[in-house]
Amino acid sequence: ELAEGKTTFWGSSPEREFNIEKALTEKFNGIVIPAGAEFSYVEFLGTIEGGGWKQAYTIFQGTKLEKAPAGGVCQVSTTIYRAALDAALEFTEQRPHSLYVVYYNDYGDGLDATVFPGEQDLKFVNNTPNNLLLITKEEGYYEAVARFYGEDDGRETTLIGPYTASNQTEE
Repeated sequence: ELAEGKTTFWGSSPEREFNIEKALTEKFNGIVIPAGAEFSYVEFLGTIEGGGWKQAYTIFQGTKLEKAPAGGVCQVSTTIYRAALDAALEFTEQRPHSLYVVYYNDYGDGLDATVFPGEQDLKFVNNTPNNLLLITKEEGYYEAVARFYGEDDGRETTLIGPYTASNQTEE
């Protein structure tokens, strides 16, 4: 195991749970990312409309919560983002949510990645010397887990923060 990311989705609606589990098991588990290739979450997620997703709450226009197909799949993008951070991969696109998401405070407050097909994506480059294998699944009690398997070339990640409105520095 090269790197791991986790989130918890305990307390989610049944529809949101369904979408998270579908993304974990059907969309992202078992992906091989070749050395030098860019991974796009939205590309692997595929079509939302008519894709068998359930309606669950999603953030729209920065502040509104509305039901939409595949609501909750950002839980999986956040989980993968945390694993990619742990692996020290090179990010080419990533944005946090516009609202604080309480589900994400376990395992890394402030370390989230929102996605919305056609508008926002989570993208990173496999800048390791060999292929990476991405394994995603539910473990334990409502825990989403993403793990990368590949060659350990000695890289490390150091995170500083989290910073909030009350503790930000000039830097």
